[in-house]
Amino acid sequence: MDTFTDTGALDSRLGAPAKAFVGRRNRLLIDGKLVDAASGKTFPDYNPATGTVLTQVAEAEAEDVDRAVKAARRAFDEGPWSKMSPSDRGKLLWKLAELIEQNSEEFAQIESIDNGKPVTVARLADVPLAVDMFRYMGGWATKVTGSTIPLSFPGEFFSYTLREPVGVVGQIIPWNFPLLMAAWKLAPALAVGCTVVLKAAEQTPLSALRLAELILEAGFPAGVVNILAGYGETAGAALASHDLVDKVAFTGSTEVGKLIVKAAAGNLKKVSLELGGKSPAIVFPDADLERAIPARRAASSSTRAKPAAPARACLRIRRCSTRWSRASAMWPSRSSWGPGSIPRLRWDRWCRRSSSCA
Repeated sequence: MDTFTDTGALDSRLGAPAKAFVGRRNRLLIDGKLVDAASGKTFPDYNPATGTVLTQVAEAEAEDVDRAVKAARRAFDEGPWSKMSPSDRGKLLWKLAELIEQNSEEFAQIESIDNGKPVTVARLADVPLAVDMFRYMGGWATKVTGSTIPLSFPGEFFSYTLREPVGVVGQIIPWNFPLLMAAWKLAPALAVGCTVVLKAAEQTPLSALRLAELILEAGFPAGVVNILAGYGETAGAALASHDLVDKVAFTGSTEVGKLIVKAAAGNLKKVSLELGGKSPAIVFPDADLERAIPARRAASSSTRAKPAAPARACLRIRRCSTRWSRASAMWPSRSSWGPGSIPRLRWDRWCRRSSSCA
């Protein structure tokens, strides 16, 4: 087995399963097989706590995207997935949830060393919520139905709606919640019978590639789920513009979201965008600043300072502005730094925490 890991980049606190995964060749999932990129290229994946290379990952480009999309198209048009009973689709999603849960500590450690977030946060939030998402959507597989519509119109008419899967869905996720974002994108699409090509963020591809292995273990038919790692300018652009993709779902920056919309215009594919923004925190004069300041810091600096709803803007009522500024200025002296694997550390080396949050 080929080993690509810089062992100096691995934290000694990593368990054997996480070390073994990071240390082996990390391939793409295309048409039911783990394969290298067509070009043979790889790109480095870094440990954000040290800046050293963790491993090399297969770099998907336009040819790989084309292979994955065509596999998803075949699986949808000719394969068993869209024709499979909703109950059987739900069972596969439940099986995948069970496998993630069985390997939850490995996923938490992979998420921490690849993303930089505290391993305690990955254990308590990212991994359990991903498990819950696959289970929840597995239940929905049998509950997405149409309806009959009574008509106030003369004559004998029968009116009804039928909900059908969109088809092939291209999904592009960011790096702040790698496993959870993959679950949020994959589970709903699979529950209703779509096939998927998912591109993981190039900064944090490892948990999605480990998930690809479990998708094979769970028994999903070939081509139903394809998972790629690569850069937005190459793999992401090719996925968004591919004529055989029926819908693109993207989470990321507003700037890239605009490019996704333009790329999707070729075949008028459907687009879902979850883009960046600001989430203001409002501080009133009677606020307990000893609690408000740590809460605001936590909201703005968790997940390597990239949570989905950061409290970046802070609106203070004039009468408390001076007190707020003075108390906030004291924060760095009460902060600590470290990689996400340090026990009880709440935020990583880029983010600050209060000792009361430990």
